[in-house]
Amino acid sequence: MSHSPADGGDSAVEHSLFSALTSPTSTGSAVAPKAEATELINFLVLVIGQDVSTISTNNQVSYRFVAAARDLRDRINELISKIDGLEENSSAELERIYAEYDKYTSAIDPLEDILLDFLPVATGLNGSPLLSLASQTVDSCVKETDNWISQRNSVRDAFQKISGATELKPLFPSGKFDDRAAAEKHDDLSLLNTFSSQILALSPDPSDREYASRSPKVIKTVQKQMESILSVLTQKIDTIQEESTLVFSIKCAMLLAFVTSQIRSDQEKWRRSVKSLRVWDGANVLLTKLLAHISSNGTDITTLESALQAYIDLLKSQPGAPVFLLPKEYLQLLKAPKSVGRPYFSQSLTLVKQARQLVTKVLADSDNFSDDLDVLQSALKKALEAVQKAGAGSPKPDRFSMQSVKAEKDVQEAFDGAEKEIETAFTHYKCTGWDDVEKVAKSRSADEERLKTLAEKLNGRETFTPPTGAGTVKVTVMAYDGAGKLQSSPRKYEIHDKTRLNGLLWMHSMGVRQSNGANTLKWYFQLSAPPAGAAKSEPLSLDKEIGSLVQGPGKELVLHLVMR
Repeated sequence: MSHSPADGGDSAVEHSLFSALTSPTSTGSAVAPKAEATELINFLVLVIGQDVSTISTNNQVSYRFVAAARDLRDRINELISKIDGLEENSSAELERIYAEYDKYTSAIDPLEDILLDFLPVATGLNGSPLLSLASQTVDSCVKETDNWISQRNSVRDAFQKISGATELKPLFPSGKFDDRAAAEKHDDLSLLNTFSSQILALSPDPSDREYASRSPKVIKTVQKQMESILSVLTQKIDTIQEESTLVFSIKCAMLLAFVTSQIRSDQEKWRRSVKSLRVWDGANVLLTKLLAHISSNGTDITTLESALQAYIDLLKSQPGAPVFLLPKEYLQLLKAPKSVGRPYFSQSLTLVKQARQLVTKVLADSDNFSDDLDVLQSALKKALEAVQKAGAGSPKPDRFSMQSVKAEKDVQEAFDGAEKEIETAFTHYKCTGWDDVEKVAKSRSADEERLKTLAEKLNGRETFTPPTGAGTVKVTVMAYDGAGKLQSSPRKYEIHDKTRLNGLLWMHSMGVRQSNGANTLKWYFQLSAPPAGAAKSEPLSLDKEIGSLVQGPGKELVLHLVMR
């Protein structure tokens, strides 16, 4: 895939973020053909690229990791192609062949190892949306924050390995990773922007008597503190050497975004606590210390960590603060049915419904069972395994065949076994009403009836070819300098409507950096063209999907990229 030239003229169209991440790139000569030796590498690049193209955090570093793996795959294939094309067998020629041979054979195992290690990381990134804020307790919010830090470290460790491995370095051009630090800071600053926006969006209702009398005023002060922290960090982003301050700022923003979300809690006592002056005074104290630390270019965050822990303890001590944390399998179970096809969909929903009824009854008596969750966790795990088994693997050609479905005894046994575990948990926790709970056998009949109806309605149609080009938006990007002056000819893209602006920014930055070395990490998108000399406007969130910006008929969009 070629990048559109910066000097205008007919430009190639990028068809998707996934394609931009994984498709072979041309360097002026024909792309080397695929080789069996790189088959596993290619497969891993595609699988990881698919996950990475839909993530919400660690975007820029992850994009660069996949692109680096793709470039290595292409370079290895190129070396293989060169050796295949040699016909002379002189001693001098053999020495050159040895050099090329050693380069590619030495690179394959290390690259496979790095990609295999990153595979679960990419899966985790894809399965972990930007802090859902569905945390039930302060502790679970802190745990989500720790999970983000762990994922962040894993992504950066992987990038360090692929860019620094002794066997891989000879295959990269000089200066390939010069923008690594900028990409890492961009990811952190982008996430801080996201959570800051959630805090700044809070607007206390003056008529809401649940707020303490001075709370709305203190909330405004906290919001100004957050704006100042974001502004100072943005200004200093290129000179920040100690990343712990940036990470700590994100931790604080995550926690306060969680607090902000709890203002809508359906638990009145907890909701009133979150609106109290004590909670927001505590937030103000924490952010005041953080802003002073950032402004003075401090490096030791020990005191700040103590202040954050004190605020966490304050939140946990508030009246009504939820402390019961359900097993992780429960949330995973609620997400699992999306991957289950029609043959088992009703049965999957029935298991989830049984699990929800069990959890509801346990929660109602959580004071007695908060330390006795092993049986609950076992039942939820069995239910999760059954639903995952029903959705596992690629769709089969005869997936909607009743005869084929009935032959899958292991899936049916998994559903029946999970239901038995849930019944056992009902008994263990002294829950009543099991006889009234909907059973898997009934929903199995519903699934079978749906397949029967499908067979009748299909009337012999057994295949389906999806239309091409569906769901794409034609995007034109106009780039301006800080004074509002158009920098180059428009660049055109054809991109999936679900791709986020973060992905478009990455795609655009690749072509710009190749042509003039511009640092697009300081740029933002807006919908209208900036006036000359005053290129400041409300930036679009990089988390927005491109399709959400399309107005009116057609699938075309013009975006203006402006330097901060």
